[in-house]
Amino acid sequence: MSTVSVGMGPPGSLAKKSVAVQDEVYDVNCVEIGSYGVLFFDENPDIIEVERIGPILECNRDLFPDRANIGFAHVVDAANIRLRVWERGSGETLACGTGACAAVAAAVENGFCPKDAPIRVQLPGGDLTVRRTDDMVYLSGDCVTVFEGTLVI
Repeated sequence: MSTVSVGMGPPGSLAKKSVAVQDEVYDVNCVEIGSYGVLFFDENPDIIEVERIGPILECNRDLFPDRANIGFAHVVDAANIRLRVWERGSGETLACGTGACAAVAAAVENGFCPKDAPIRVQLPGGDLTVRRTDDMVYLSGDCVTVFEGTLVI
């Protein structure tokens, strides 16, 4: 197994919004890194109703005209974040690189994690490492073969 690292570009500016989901109002962080990401920071993302909240916010065209990835993050400590992601167009996913980058960018901007340090993002499908500098977000993760096949044309 090998590791690959990618420069994901500069993080977009962080916006904080209050959003309504049915009868509840949540404070979220919004950042764009490749795609628009909406982040909830919570003590326990395992009990969040991802299947209820995710699709409502993803498809809220008034707030997010191009739809959005919805991340549910818990900052374990300054070097570790646990994350679940409702990915636009896909539903809850095992891993999301842009979601991990958005979570770290927002965590750094909020002072939860340090800038220019590797932050481990723990997703259901495995861990990613994200480092946010002044002008770039770097994403690293394991590179493994998940499928081989032959296509006859």
